[in-house]
Amino acid sequence: MKAVREPINQIGDKAVKPYSLSNPLIGLQMDGVDQQVLEYFNYFAKLFTPEKASFLHVATKPDIFNIDEISYSSPLHDIELDLDLEIQLGKTVKSALQDNKNLKLSLDVEIGRPLEEILEKAEAIKTDLVIIGQNTEKRHHGILAKNLARQVWSNSLIVPGNSKPSLTSIIVPVDFSIPSAEAMRIAVGMRKRHPQLRITLVHIYEMPVGLSDISYDVSKVAKLIENDRQNSLRQFVNDHLPNQDKEGLETVILNAGHQGTGQRLVEYAEKNKHDLIIMGSKGHSKLALLLMGSMTEKVVSQTESIPILIVK
Repeated sequence: MKAVREPINQIGDKAVKPYSLSNPLIGLQMDGVDQQVLEYFNYFAKLFTPEKASFLHVATKPDIFNIDEISYSSPLHDIELDLDLEIQLGKTVKSALQDNKNLKLSLDVEIGRPLEEILEKAEAIKTDLVIIGQNTEKRHHGILAKNLARQVWSNSLIVPGNSKPSLTSIIVPVDFSIPSAEAMRIAVGMRKRHPQLRITLVHIYEMPVGLSDISYDVSKVAKLIENDRQNSLRQFVNDHLPNQDKEGLETVILNAGHQGTGQRLVEYAEKNKHDLIIMGSKGHSKLALLLMGSMTEKVVSQTESIPILIVK
């Protein structure tokens, strides 16, 4: 019942570079969640000092079945709408970033489908991080965030509506895959910029089904699994980090229980006051992106207060 680990030669123990943010793209919805997004980005930009940032708001297309909307639409009306939105976007962004004056800003308003426009913009500017907010009060909570995380080729940062601008403790879920190794290395890179950051590596396992039916001692099996996963986690760190970057990493092994791995991670992160989750998305191919790991999707759907950095 050993943990399965991917080949190590894709990353190995190459030196970890200090984390840098060069060209982020921030998608704004022009609603209540924008305040949290802008506050968090302002804080994040002070920590990792990008030279420029692009902001995008996508106004949805008029409903072709809504006569009232069509009657007011015209080329001139669209131009006026764009200008009004650009002015509003500019005021909102500049007000939130007024103490980050060295940051070069690019502001754009597009009309279309939010996901398509964000993906197109991300590709056009070759962004290294897409940041969007997530309104935790809506019934479709997490849909845009999950779709973005599946399809965008850059890393993505999801900022829930109840999040606070803080970065003192990072939690990295590890499933022994290459993407989770990359997530761990980004966390270490952030700590190189800010040595006070605490990093916790967490592996969550699920118990084999049917143990009670064959009279196994469940507690003994759990202990065996935990010992195996602890050894695997230790080896995983050795495989993917040089010696100077291993110090001070905390490791935790958790039983998912009846909750599932995603819910268990969010519960543990909230209880222990972690303020950023960094996790890998499965793979880099188009097919792999569409089949993003179920744990990643569930964490995106369930967290209401902790931002999630999804690593590609």
